[in-house]
Amino acid sequence: MSFYNKQKNPFPFYELEGDVWTNTKPKWHKNNCNGCCYEHKVLVGNHYFQLPVNNEILSYSEVNSIQLRKVSDNVVIEDLEFQATVISDSQGNKYLSIRLNIIQDYVGDEYYLAVSTEYGSYYSETFCVSQLNKDYIGIEWASTNGKVGEMVYLNDFKHSINIEAKIVSSEPEIEEETEEDGFGNEVPTLQILKQGHELSFVVPNFIAQALSAIPLHDKINFINRRIGEITQELEVKNKYVELKITPEKDGCNSYIEINFIDELIVSTSCKEEITAFNNPPIVDIVWDDTGTQESRSCNTEEGCTETLRKSDLTMDPDGNLDSIIWQKKLPGSTIWTDLESGDTIDIEETDTGTYQYRLKAIDTEGLIGYSNILAYRVLTLSESTSPQIIELDSYVSQCSSSGGTVKTFDISAASNQTVRGKIQVVAYYGSGFVLKIFDNTTGNELNELFNWDGGPIGAETHFDFVLDSSGMGKYRMELCLNECGAAGYYTGAIKMNLLDVDNISEIDQELTLSRYFNCQ
Repeated sequence: MSFYNKQKNPFPFYELEGDVWTNTKPKWHKNNCNGCCYEHKVLVGNHYFQLPVNNEILSYSEVNSIQLRKVSDNVVIEDLEFQATVISDSQGNKYLSIRLNIIQDYVGDEYYLAVSTEYGSYYSETFCVSQLNKDYIGIEWASTNGKVGEMVYLNDFKHSINIEAKIVSSEPEIEEETEEDGFGNEVPTLQILKQGHELSFVVPNFIAQALSAIPLHDKINFINRRIGEITQELEVKNKYVELKITPEKDGCNSYIEINFIDELIVSTSCKEEITAFNNPPIVDIVWDDTGTQESRSCNTEEGCTETLRKSDLTMDPDGNLDSIIWQKKLPGSTIWTDLESGDTIDIEETDTGTYQYRLKAIDTEGLIGYSNILAYRVLTLSESTSPQIIELDSYVSQCSSSGGTVKTFDISAASNQTVRGKIQVVAYYGSGFVLKIFDNTTGNELNELFNWDGGPIGAETHFDFVLDSSGMGKYRMELCLNECGAAGYYTGAIKMNLLDVDNISEIDQELTLSRYFNCQ
């Protein structure tokens, strides 16, 4: 593979030649691949970077600056929140480890890190800050051995990348050891259930080479956000990872295939001793009408009343629940106040603001468990308006191969309102499709906001449209059929409904996109 990544670092750094920062230097991969574009996605929250520095550095005081720069105009981001540490390994090699707090304000732009020391300056590969998307598979890895190759692992340092892929579960396998029971029957003495998974994707070679070192690590997470998984603390757990890298013909990218086992259930002929310890009650609350846990909003003109109830998932591990009581936190307050007991509670709010509710459960030993929190936002009519979708012109699709279809549309509501769209597959046949949503306020320079590869008929997802201060948003939606796999007709269609201010009711409007193509 070209562009060899000796560090095995998914965010490698390169030494700055001269002393002038420009927004073209950090595009190392793109420049060396003749404009090949790849979005290295980073999500809101803490992210870690590491770079080898000159071995003459003795302390962090010799690090002059750490800057986050926007690629578009090379502007330095002010008020950067980060922690940095100079690390030395047993051979005296020095590394700078950085934990950067990626905040919501960074979403939608491309950045690079610029690091200046007494002995040299460095710039990182570029990365885009994106909203959390269930189509992103997260991969995290670290090591308890302190060092793998040229990457050093101290405290909570870890690598993490986000890719657009699907994790597909394979057939579970059971391995057995048996013994003869004296009657000619083989009786299992040891059974191991293994659940395997696989995923594949294309990434630039420098990322492929970083991933090639994953099997050398003992702390690995594959985060399948399609089924609701979130980032958890990395633990020592053998994932039994197998990884295959096939370089693409372009010399810039590689096709990655990963197989891993993340579930081992071991059953033996030995009897387990099960003991119950004193545990606090485990409680969940939901909206009574739907049994769901989303945040809700209403406007004061409609009357803001709801019913909350204790979920069927509520558990009392020790069977000694004594009492439960509802609690409420007022807008802007940090104090929870007790309300009433009971499996349900009716709430009615008249003043604007965001209210929070939870359930407190107490057992006979005095242990306390708290439920999840449901947020209820009360707005004036001017602050919250039922959205409207205004369908505009259709355009010629820019999709390749089987082509596609494009529509532009406006959404109107209240100032800075967030409007949720429910998107559902209504027709599907062939090799699938990709649906994209773009910000259409900048003319020809489209900013991609959303990317979804659909699924079978009935598959659905949601996307939040954030309107401007005038309560408007301009968007472009494009549906592209995938490459023809065989002769025959291929088709794909979606419909989108906007949800009302309660994020539940659907507005009586819909936008549809459909594409039919006959592959010869």
